[in-house]
Amino acid sequence: MFKSDMIGRIARFYTLTASEAIAALKTSTLGFTSEEAKKRLAIYGPNTLLEPRPPGLLKLYIKQFKNHFIYLLLAASLLSLFIGEITDAVFITVVVQINAIIGAFEEWKAEASALALRKVIVKQATVLRDGHKVMIPSQDLVPGDILFFDSGDYVPADARLLSSSELMVDESLLTGESLAIEKDANVVFSEESAIHHRVNMIYAGTHVLRGRAQAVITQTGSLSEVGKIASSLALEAPVPPPIVVKLKQFTKKISRFMLISVVAIAFAQLLRGGELQQTLLTAVALVVAAIPEGLPIAISVTLAVASHFMSKRNVIIRTLPAVEGLGACTVIASDKTGTLTCNELTVESLYLPSCGVIDIRDDGITGPKGALTEKESAAINALIVAGSLCNEASSFKEDGKYAYHGDQVDVAFLMIAERFGLKRPDLLEKMPEIYAIPYESERKMCVSFNKSDVGCRVFAKGAIETILDLCEEHEDKEKWRAQAIEMARKGYRIIALAQSEAVEEEYDFQATTQKQLSLLPKLIFLGIAGIMDPVRPEVPEAIKACREAGIKVVMITGDHPETAFAIARQLKIASSHSEILLGEQLKCLENNPKKLAEILEKVNVFARIEPLQKLAIVKALQAAGHFVAVTGDGVNDSPALKAANIGIAMGRSGTDVARSTADIILVDDSFASIMHGIFKGRVAYSNIRKIIFFLISTGVAEIVLFLLSIAISLPLPLFAVQLLWLNLVTNGIQDKLFAFEGANEDLLKHPPRSPKEALFDRSMLLQTSLAGATMGVVGFSFFWWALAAGWSEFEARNALLLLFVMFENIHVFNCRSEKKSAFRMPLFANPVLLLSVVAAHGLHIIAMYTPWFQKTLRVEPIDFSKWVLLLALGSCILVVMEAYKWGRRRKVGGGYRNR
Repeated sequence: MFKSDMIGRIARFYTLTASEAIAALKTSTLGFTSEEAKKRLAIYGPNTLLEPRPPGLLKLYIKQFKNHFIYLLLAASLLSLFIGEITDAVFITVVVQINAIIGAFEEWKAEASALALRKVIVKQATVLRDGHKVMIPSQDLVPGDILFFDSGDYVPADARLLSSSELMVDESLLTGESLAIEKDANVVFSEESAIHHRVNMIYAGTHVLRGRAQAVITQTGSLSEVGKIASSLALEAPVPPPIVVKLKQFTKKISRFMLISVVAIAFAQLLRGGELQQTLLTAVALVVAAIPEGLPIAISVTLAVASHFMSKRNVIIRTLPAVEGLGACTVIASDKTGTLTCNELTVESLYLPSCGVIDIRDDGITGPKGALTEKESAAINALIVAGSLCNEASSFKEDGKYAYHGDQVDVAFLMIAERFGLKRPDLLEKMPEIYAIPYESERKMCVSFNKSDVGCRVFAKGAIETILDLCEEHEDKEKWRAQAIEMARKGYRIIALAQSEAVEEEYDFQATTQKQLSLLPKLIFLGIAGIMDPVRPEVPEAIKACREAGIKVVMITGDHPETAFAIARQLKIASSHSEILLGEQLKCLENNPKKLAEILEKVNVFARIEPLQKLAIVKALQAAGHFVAVTGDGVNDSPALKAANIGIAMGRSGTDVARSTADIILVDDSFASIMHGIFKGRVAYSNIRKIIFFLISTGVAEIVLFLLSIAISLPLPLFAVQLLWLNLVTNGIQDKLFAFEGANEDLLKHPPRSPKEALFDRSMLLQTSLAGATMGVVGFSFFWWALAAGWSEFEARNALLLLFVMFENIHVFNCRSEKKSAFRMPLFANPVLLLSVVAAHGLHIIAMYTPWFQKTLRVEPIDFSKWVLLLALGSCILVVMEAYKWGRRRKVGGGYRNR
């Protein structure tokens, strides 16, 4: 009954006043109790939209056949069928099916992992429950809940505004209107009003750009406006990582080149008088040998594995490209509060103009001369009252302890107030709030108007420069500024407070904020609060690791330059004031990019930075050739997060807007987690190169074998079915397990790679060519010798196939490092890779003893002496690559990047 009554009113909440809306929703301004909320949740269900179902295994299986590699293999199968090689045709088809099944399963696992990671990031909303402001998962919201918004929040449900202050909302997702909408809780509209005119409503899926608001939820989930058009909000298909795109392009070129080459070789054979059937068999075999069909899957698995390991260390990857990109990071532009510091603020020192410095520690409170005097107590009381009333945080008792909700600076003032026996609710009862101008980072202050025994009292709190500019002239102003600098040098975050009297009737509360601030009476300076935010204990080591890895760390903060410098010096980010650039100095340089680029190379700390200047810093660093990772938590950080090469949002303190813009989310807000992400990113990139080296070099070996055999008119060295088996039992098993390869110990002792560095650089091309040529030439030489020694073609091919299985089993250990000797790599560091080598060789031995495989693959067991001979020949690849690595180390002195 209640639900149908609500549905009947869906379209009309904007026609009701705030009080009428509350009555219609059968709620109150105190919100629900937990029990009432549970009952409504049972009626309405969770506040979630229907997400498109991830593709099933069947759909993913069919998708695997939309691949040019598969087209070539199927063509080879049809060609085999045409020339009567039924066994080859069937086996090629079976291998295509196995690849399709493996690919579908890997994609299905990746989809499942992505869904699991999305569930880790739970969006929160601030509501009134049991009479207190609390944060709850947005999926638990119900119609009638009293909801609170702040700058940077996403709106989790449709709601009727009850009150608003400077509320600007981006509704482009819903209306297509790019301009922000100014909202007003006090107006009422007719039923004919279009959705973009309803400024007394706020809708799910939109986000708050600025201001504060209180609202009552009218619709949740699929009944919300965005729920009605959920089909148009379906999640976009994931963007493939750049490295996968490059590899697909590369392999496409390989397939085209090889197709042309195969046709040319076949044509040449026919001109030389070769039989048509033998020529077609050669063509089929060459096509099979040339295709590295497992490469894209292996790369995707490597990135997914790295992403999974990062999530275990509080680094949530929203887009797979971020895994690869982290390895190329050259600069980290980090926030100070909450990332480098704990964001656990406490007021530890006060400066009172009439009394001096008051130390407030856990072990006691002392004035300039010891115990507090009556005058000092009165001055402290006045400052704390101002800090508590000009405040948006709240506190309540939970399980016998006080719980706090709100901005950390505001919470710090509530905590110190309670230590002095003052509570905000009691203060508000004596001095009710008339109006408030909330804190916004652009103006660096907030103001509260409260009724008092003299009429109206104004309280202001914010940055020292801003507050002092609003205060009446005083001969000690410079002294107060000097005191703020002195406190900042000790690492305190500086908050100034002031108050004044005003005539309520003469003040225009309906004017714009800018005009209201201009109408403020001259304030009386109350003093300074020194708030301490300790450095996170793990950060110094992480900063040191960054330096060793060739990564520059810069701090960007809105704090006082001395506060910023104190923290930067403690973290060894900066050692002198010459490394600091102020926001006002940056303004003067924004129109001189060349000069700015020169200065940026010497600057490590940006202080008193306005939010939009963060974007200018990021762009300037990129223009200077840096690959930039930037951290942020607020809505104003979103442009910088989006513009950065890697955007990193805070999981705890970050706004919904910042989290949705970023590539990476830090669950614990810790800088040390960023460093771990960079480490894993470099590991992933290193492992991708190992996979490429392994797959391409073995493919090159097969091509060299065939070309040399064709050149001197030897019989076909391996049939297509044998090549497919070789690729299935060696490449198909071993390549993906490079994803679990650990890092070389000095991976973070070298500078980051250039973002423009090609995967197939000179080093990779040289190694790939050498390894492929070695295996191909040795294999060809053995095949030639075996035939010359009187072995039958069957015996020679059987032994050659085993030799190539051994080549690939042994070559795995070469590929574990581009620099280090295989003998210096811990054998059991990657047990799954070692197991895959045993499994691959074991499967081939089983096939040699199994009748069906003997017939299909044209194989048979060989005696132990031949096995030993082949093992010795297979070891040639190890000897050659060890010699190459030794020579390379001697030539460059071990100075090239370790992989």
